[in-house]
Formats: sequence, structure tokens, C-alpha cells
Amino acid sequence: MRHKSIPFQISALGQVLSEANASGVSFLLTELDTALGFLEVAQRSNLVETVQRNHENALKAYRTIQRFLPKVKLDVAQQKEINVKLAILKTRLLRAGYLV
Repeated sequence: MRHKSIPFQISALGQVLSEANASGVSFLLTELDTALGFLEVAQRSNLVETVQRNHENALKAYRTIQRFLPKVKLDVAQQKEINVKLAILKTRLLRAGYLV
């Protein structure tokens, strides 16, 4: 009787892993959008402290994305979207004087 539940357990595990991956992808996309938002705030501010704080927040987000990116499986469209946004983020951080 126990053997009949093994395919169900494998299927349930597969679904959990798929959902975890989808959450990871969503997290990365949200983190990218948030980082780009920090850079927008920095660009529009005249206060040195605000500019610096938002640049540093964007850098933290960039590093977080780099750390979690290898842990998710992306489809072609997700890979393209993340690569484009990540390139923009990296370029803007470099222009702001941050080594990434």
C-alpha cells in the first residue's frame, strides 16, 4: 500500500519545487524593479544623502540578485527580461561610480 503513494509524493514534491522556483523568479524581478526605482529616486534628488542612500540600496539589491540568480531556473522570456534589467542596473551603478 505504501508504494502507491510514492508517485503522488513525487508529483507533490515537483509541484512544490515548481512553486518555489516561480516565487524565486518573482522575487528577482521585484528586486530588479526596486533597484531601478532606487536609482530613479537618486537621479531626481538634490540631496547628497538621498542620492548616496539610494545608490547603496540599489547596489545591495544588485548583489542580492547576483546571489539568488543561480538558484532559479528561468525560461527564455524570463532570462531575457532579467538579463536586460540586470544590464541596465549594472550600467547605471557603474556610471554612479560603484564597482559591480
